[in-house]
Amino acid sequence: MKVEAFKTWCSAQGISSPLQVQGFDTPYRFATCNKELVAGESLFQIPLESCLTGKTQEEVAEKLMFEKKLGAKSQYASYLNVLPKLEDMKSMPLFWNEKRLSTVADGGQLEQMMSQNKLKGVDPWAFACVKSRTNFLADSRIAMTPLLDMINHNPTMGTKAEVIDDKLSLHLNETISSGAEVCISYGDLTNLETLCTYGFILPDNPCNTETVDMRIIRRGILPITIQRDGSIDDFFLSTMRYTLATDEELSGLDSKDLTTSNLASLSKPLSKRNEEEVLCFMLTQIGDAATESRDGAIATKKDNIVSTYLTERASSLERGLAWVENKLENLV
Repeated sequence: MKVEAFKTWCSAQGISSPLQVQGFDTPYRFATCNKELVAGESLFQIPLESCLTGKTQEEVAEKLMFEKKLGAKSQYASYLNVLPKLEDMKSMPLFWNEKRLSTVADGGQLEQMMSQNKLKGVDPWAFACVKSRTNFLADSRIAMTPLLDMINHNPTMGTKAEVIDDKLSLHLNETISSGAEVCISYGDLTNLETLCTYGFILPDNPCNTETVDMRIIRRGILPITIQRDGSIDDFFLSTMRYTLATDEELSGLDSKDLTTSNLASLSKPLSKRNEEEVLCFMLTQIGDAATESRDGAIATKKDNIVSTYLTERASSLERGLAWVENKLENLV
């Protein structure tokens, strides 16, 4: 009944698309196409006036709650009726209890991201909907866009969006066969980002990176980002070389090149001693973080999403270890 009402509402709003949304009665919804979609063909045309928009997420959340309180009188009622219920979004860490959160052995990365993504004074259901279902428009407004917000994520699926005559359309970069699931990329998101924002993890995520907070005595914390292939960016290496360098090792360098935003003089090893200290320090810290996450994954094997997140993190950190070990072996 709700599904048919939503389809009727979409037609009345002028929303046109070959997509069909499946799984309305399950937590996993997905969109399929009822014909072959050739690369470049439009997935849909959605009038912007059918979207809930605002300049901020808070504004969109307030509009969403206003429309919800109107009930059947809301012009968006049929759309709101097919949005996930609060209990369907419990995979988002936002709704985890302290006991479950304490099992996430990632060095505090999840906790840090959650603390940065809070909307104070916002209804939990509205907050979850806005965090997981909004997109940006060309004019920088934020929108909850009917139908678009029911298409799942695939980081390899390229798209192109355009607005013509106040209608949003989206085009895929590749052909999709009739009956196949249609996915789009939400962006180059890490596992931590998809977990916090949407409540899922993609195994073997090509966009995943992992962060380890390097704790240096009397120097504070220096975050290091490990890329998908295990490599570590040159800026961090330069920063570590500077941080662990002796006065003698820095004495021959131009002081203009030694600002925190410009460490050009340290793009290459300062000395064998300095490079060994940098690499050995990273080896210890990354190794400890990898062990913590690997042990955590084993301890949480009955909690699939936490265990998967920690397993993927541990694998990325172990690739980082291999990268550092290779650097050490080839150090001249």
